[in-house]
Amino acid sequence: MGIASVLVWRFVPQPDARRSERPLGVHNAVAEYASLLRQPGVAAASVMFALVFLSFPLYIAYLPLWLETTFGATGGAIALLFFLGGVGNVIAGPEAGRLSDRVGRKPVIIGASLAVTAVILVTPFVNVALWPIYVVFSVAMGLFASRGSSFQALLTELVSDERRGALMSLTAATGQIGFAIGGALAGLVFTAFGPGYLANAGLSAAGCFVLAVVAWRYLPEPSIDDADREEMKAEKTPSSESRSLAETACRQSSDALCGPHQETGHMIPEHESK
Repeated sequence: MGIASVLVWRFVPQPDARRSERPLGVHNAVAEYASLLRQPGVAAASVMFALVFLSFPLYIAYLPLWLETTFGATGGAIALLFFLGGVGNVIAGPEAGRLSDRVGRKPVIIGASLAVTAVILVTPFVNVALWPIYVVFSVAMGLFASRGSSFQALLTELVSDERRGALMSLTAATGQIGFAIGGALAGLVFTAFGPGYLANAGLSAAGCFVLAVVAWRYLPEPSIDDADREEMKAEKTPSSESRSLAETACRQSSDALCGPHQETGHMIPEHESK
């Protein structure tokens, strides 16, 4: 965390975004969260965040213990499992983000959720050796990362600049609530059924499937249509007519200062101003 703090301080840029001018305080924070939750897309995203973090501990918390009791896995074997899972995460996340830029956020989120549902359900039945578990777990972690990167990108598009921090805090809070519930359920379910890992995997897969349904039914797909793109381009780029007038004025003037200036725009030649 110390290294991360230094990296953020030294290298992460501060976005040039519009900031909220509302005073800080508990009352304003609660009012802001309530206002956000009244938006269907934000409410759906909050529920999805809770489901993401609820299903994850159900899948992962007792997987090492199951591998120890089923295969006699050692600490080194468990460490290798998580190392390979991290590699899958690192490889899949950026590629899924690029894919979501091309096809949209929702298709990637829904597709990854359905795929990880199937992979989680398969995991308890891959009980012939450790190496197939390594493959399945790496695929699962890659799918988790694929869904996560696309979901994070979509969240930044749901609200305007000055509300984005509040939205990210809200979804982080609902995610932690889901993580607490999922962690508690993981222990209860694992001990209640044997102990056994099948029930944990089944509940985790159910959470991922419900998440896909919520995304399909209620999550918006923010987009910029052609008219919006042209309007944005027009705001950033001076029209050809204004450029032509400015260039003509400059050619007709002998003023040394004629041309684009940050403070005054295009200087008007003295003979024209009179």
